[in-house]
Amino acid sequence: MKKLLSLTLIALSLGCSFNQAYSAENKFFKFIKPKQEKTYIGNVYSVAKFFAIYEAAANNYNHNEFIKCYSPNYVSSDGFNLDILSKMLKETWKTYPGIKYQVKLNGVTFYNGMAIADVTETAKGYAKAENDNVGEFVSTMQSVYYLKQNGTSWMIDNDYTVKENIILSWGDAKQAKISFETPNQIQAGKEYTAVLKVKQPDGSIAIGSINADKITYPQKPSKEIFRKFSPEGTLERIMKANTDNVNEYLVATVGFTRPKVDNNQNLNINLSGYACLMERMNVIPVNKFIEVKNSNDKKTK
Repeated sequence: MKKLLSLTLIALSLGCSFNQAYSAENKFFKFIKPKQEKTYIGNVYSVAKFFAIYEAAANNYNHNEFIKCYSPNYVSSDGFNLDILSKMLKETWKTYPGIKYQVKLNGVTFYNGMAIADVTETAKGYAKAENDNVGEFVSTMQSVYYLKQNGTSWMIDNDYTVKENIILSWGDAKQAKISFETPNQIQAGKEYTAVLKVKQPDGSIAIGSINADKITYPQKPSKEIFRKFSPEGTLERIMKANTDNVNEYLVATVGFTRPKVDNNQNLNINLSGYACLMERMNVIPVNKFIEVKNSNDKKTK
């Protein structure tokens, strides 16, 4: 569950607005029980059973059982090994003790003793802000897991995240229409545009920021610089993908205010809502060892 890092990054990015986890029973999350055994045959059923165990370990916050689902030699597509995954897991469960997961197996193929599983993961939870407002987040991730056999079951050897996004909001942000348009992947060093669009509730004013953070550990989020939206409610930023061949998180934040004048004619501007949207951008490495020869070139005798 590489979204664990994403949620930890949210905690860092929203340090001033979401400084305390909110532990509560997550009643709005509906779990789907694993399909009956007769639906699956042979190895397909064993993979489905493995992900049911994987999901149960996450929702029971059973660290040892969850880690057992991974190979000791596990390495993620972001370059994180099992030790880093274990640390991120503990950090996320400490920050979001009410988080709940759902794991859906979309399909599985087998090749050379390996199982290649197409999986959709969803996480939902709550966070508490300084002003006691409770925000909620939803995270979705589309991944390909590469499993190797472990006795009669399986273990995750490595994985690749195809798509990932997270939305966290509270206050006026829940009623606002917000979209964040970003590239899903891009070649290292290439320029791209990220676009944040907002239609704020009546009576509110919105400001926003767009940043790009390399996926590292420990995570080092960049400094936010808030700007006004255009009259059409759009904020754009042109950025360049890193040349370190490291995947990135594109992070958009939106703050909402409702200016008020008190009895002394003083203008008070208080935060009435906040949203954080994150999108993964996979960076395609630049291969510097490709030689292209002109087909018209001919050797002279």
